Amino acid sequence: MGRTSTSTAPAEGQLKRSLGRIETFFIGFGAMIGFGWITSTSTWLNDAGTLGAALAFLIGGLIMSLVGLV
Repeated sequence: MGRTSTSTAPAEGQLKRSLGRIETFFIGFGAMIGFGWITSTSTWLNDAGTLGAALAFLIGGLIMSLVGLV
């Protein structure tokens, strides 16, 4: 008789699927949003002027230091 297995363990040398459709969607959505602000940065910095750009980099650096502490 054939052996049927309901185990979810991957075969030797294969990867286990751990992301479903919802997780994959949110990763893609987050990547689009994350890339969107990067493409808009040059416009924002040109409109802000020298002082506004310096202030933006200062605030961004402070936020990134908080992220780095986490």
